[in-house]
Amino acid sequence: MDSSTPQTVLLLTDDEQQGQTLSQTIKRAVARPLKLVTRLVDQWNPDAIPDLDAIIIASHRGPRNIQEAITALNEQAPDAPILVFSDEVSLSASKELLEAGAWKVLDINSKAKEMASGICDLVEIAEKGHISGVGLPVALQMLELERKTCTLTVVSGDKKGILFFKNGELIQAQTEDKKGLDAALEIASWSEVHLEFRNFCKTNERAINTPLAFVLLEASRKKDEEGVDQTLQEQVDGQDYGGSEESLLEGLDDIDFDVAEPTKFDLDQAMTSGPLAEDLQRIKRALARAIGPIADTVFRQNAISWAKDTEPTQENLGQLIDLLCVEIEDEDLIEEFRKELGL
Repeated sequence: MDSSTPQTVLLLTDDEQQGQTLSQTIKRAVARPLKLVTRLVDQWNPDAIPDLDAIIIASHRGPRNIQEAITALNEQAPDAPILVFSDEVSLSASKELLEAGAWKVLDINSKAKEMASGICDLVEIAEKGHISGVGLPVALQMLELERKTCTLTVVSGDKKGILFFKNGELIQAQTEDKKGLDAALEIASWSEVHLEFRNFCKTNERAINTPLAFVLLEASRKKDEEGVDQTLQEQVDGQDYGGSEESLLEGLDDIDFDVAEPTKFDLDQAMTSGPLAEDLQRIKRALARAIGPIADTVFRQNAISWAKDTEPTQENLGQLIDLLCVEIEDEDLIEEFRKELGL
């Protein structure tokens, strides 16, 4: 989000006087443009205030009542940080609110200067950054390698998903109708995505214990299977078999079912002692520079598939490179990958 673009901040309070006082504090404390929407806790309608960037709850009620508001707000704005001003800021009470999804909990009886400081921190953490120039798999690996704690919003057409990273680990994900690993696999399979991130993790709930490399590989496999299934279905739909059912079985007795299976391609041997060893190692190194730590798995999967579909020779290496370019996705990285290989 550009710093000149107003952030939409929702302020929930117990009474109008409290709302007016806090509104003035916010306007004096925050230098950047804000669209401040003030509502009473008992009267706000979450559906009437879309696209929230940040949320402030100032309430003298107990943590349980505040938790209910946080839960509803998390459904509406799962990527927006929530700052809570509460009477109860003991360790146990604060822990409850943080576990419910609050970003920070402060004493509602603090001095105006301290409250203003917390609000400024909230607005800063709510600032959206954009990831561009790389595909989704590469972006996710970057977050893992840099051990980022962030909330990543992924938009593909009319689909929207959110990935939550804590110290570089993917711990939670959600789409409109899924959560956890299922949501992560769906999001990771999307193409042509727009990526936005905020430098905080909205949730502390770990629902994903699977390594990111597996998520990316499994999502890629599912995407490939869906593509193959679609292609096969189109071929079946367009095929005119003609004749009777019996004619389709003619010649069945002539098939030799005892023919030995072709020898499987030994990738490890090919990369160490075969005539393609130097070329395969060079391609693998270039792929690692393009997509990072999952390069080994991606290379192995595609090299074996390539050798299964065509004879593994130097003349056919271009087909392997084309397969790997599909995995890279990003045009700039594909260009660098091909350039490094002298193509």
